[in-house]
Amino acid sequence: LPNDLLERLPADETDSRRIINVLSRQWGEQALRDRLIAWFFELGKAGVDNVITRWKAHGLDYHRRGDMGLALQQLLTLAEGEVIELALEEAQGRFLLNNNSCSLHLTHPIQQCFRSAV
Repeated sequence: LPNDLLERLPADETDSRRIINVLSRQWGEQALRDRLIAWFFELGKAGVDNVITRWKAHGLDYHRRGDMGLALQQLLTLAEGEVIELALEEAQGRFLLNNNSCSLHLTHPIQQCFRSAV
């Protein structure tokens, strides 16, 4: 939590539900929601340089992240259909990503590969 919220809590409070209840009473539900959204945005902006560095370290083009996200979403939709059709209680797999394509390889309990262009 950001410091302005932490300062309003008892030092020994660790229960997340009680923390949210206390802060909601103090700030109001909408104001607390707005502050938390702003905090997540601040955290995201602070981590952008690190994220770009990690993408580059893996040979991925950070500017293609939207396309990759959509491709991954498409693969998950396809895999979900397969899991539902086979009535699987669990499935294991791995994603392979590059700047031109994404694939999802389900390895247990079935062998299935889904591919999508980026």
